[in-house]
Amino acid sequence: QSCVSIMERSSSFMRAMQVADEALFSTDTLRNNNNETSASLSIERHFKPPLFEPHYSFVYGNDADRIPPSLECPQSFVSTEMVVMWTHPSSLDGVEKWQTIGRV
Repeated sequence: QSCVSIMERSSSFMRAMQVADEALFSTDTLRNNNNETSASLSIERHFKPPLFEPHYSFVYGNDADRIPPSLECPQSFVSTEMVVMWTHPSSLDGVEKWQTIGRV
């Protein structure tokens, strides 16, 4: 990610994450290596490195020549939509294969 803004962990956002987690990773379909079900797994597992925080990504890429020099991440913004994405494979090369699962 070349330009991101960290999101506030508001109660409504975290509740939306919980609802999405329960819908997409029900205890019947997800178990980790320790045989824990999603009900016992933390929402934190969705906040991946390098930030480990919920965030909005404005730009992906490592090629500085393709990023406009005038691009600046906003200091603050209000999001009116939450998009749940299937981000596999979780690599820069995989971004083109990511799919929208739903919008709220």
